[in-house]
Amino acid sequence: MKKIFNFKMMSAATLALSLLLFAGCNDAEYKVINDAIYLSEAFVSTSKKVTIDMESPVVVTATVRATEKVTHDVNVSLDVSQSALDAFNKKNGTEYVLLPDACYEFAEKSAVIQTGKVGASVTPITIKPITQEMLDTGNKYALPISIAQANGDVMNSLSTMVYILDPVIITSVPVMTGSKPATLAMRQDYSLLQWSVEFRVNMSMLGTGIGQLNNQAVFGAFGGDEIYIRFGDAPIAGNILQVKTLGTQINCPTPFNAKQWYHLAFVCDGPKLTIYINGKVDAVLDLPNRPIVLSKDKFGLCGGGSYLRADVMMSELRFWTKAISQTQIQNNMFTINPNTEGLEGYWKLNEGEGSTFKDATGHGNTGTATNGVVRWEHGVRSDGK
Repeated sequence: MKKIFNFKMMSAATLALSLLLFAGCNDAEYKVINDAIYLSEAFVSTSKKVTIDMESPVVVTATVRATEKVTHDVNVSLDVSQSALDAFNKKNGTEYVLLPDACYEFAEKSAVIQTGKVGASVTPITIKPITQEMLDTGNKYALPISIAQANGDVMNSLSTMVYILDPVIITSVPVMTGSKPATLAMRQDYSLLQWSVEFRVNMSMLGTGIGQLNNQAVFGAFGGDEIYIRFGDAPIAGNILQVKTLGTQINCPTPFNAKQWYHLAFVCDGPKLTIYINGKVDAVLDLPNRPIVLSKDKFGLCGGGSYLRADVMMSELRFWTKAISQTQIQNNMFTINPNTEGLEGYWKLNEGEGSTFKDATGHGNTGTATNGVVRWEHGVRSDGK
């Protein structure tokens, strides 16, 4: 079944009264815009995420409007704009890739606002199902629909609508526990002023009382220093996330639920550690602002021994030699291009069988479940369904 995304039309009179043209600097003149052509989809926001899977096409729209009734037929051509996407990426710090031509289809690339009217007919654009090959690249795709030409004034700020593809990832994930941990054989030792760790995790059991099911460790990296990530400790509840690093530690304020997927990111920019839960800042820890020292043979998962009683599902584990941005975290929770700058180790954890986890960066940082995995869980969806 096709999914259709459309927008409520705003009256031309309301728009004409509300839209202001800003001439480029803080003390510039403001004036009401009259008799200008724009895309109504871009009025509320010039970008929108569109959920898409490998089975069903999605239909998005482009609707040409004028701020008031036109006095002559206005002919408009629509197209996809690489330059508009470049500008969007630069403004937002993103790296979206233009959706290939074969992956979308316009019903029409032209529209007409007839004399005495304020809007043209809605133009549907069909986005075809995403392919496994596209998913495997780790690229994030977008479709920027723009007004290419018009025999009238075009409102540049509302002339493009960027549809961002949000693919549903369906994958297999390993299940580990304290008796079945994993090691990560890194290619080198590290001394880093900045670093980041991120992964998706689902815990089958979490304590809710003080000290209950404490010290359920899910990630550790050690050497002269440590990055130690666990749920619970003797003086806190077992469903509280705790991070220890550089001689200090922090307990996150958000309690976690068992049997629920979370994306976690831990970003050290030197003077502070910021912890993100599902892309939102949850806690910030002041650090001594010195390099962290980690040994290549002391990285691992689920190393809590008998303390770790939960079955732990993990996916999309990454280790960075830089501080990543919140935008990067939010846009790349389920996949990322393995060649992204600063990505030192990337374990998709999606092999579906066996006990070896490949490093997608090509750096050779192979992961191994030392006693095998508990099992592989198949058909895990990124949308939680």
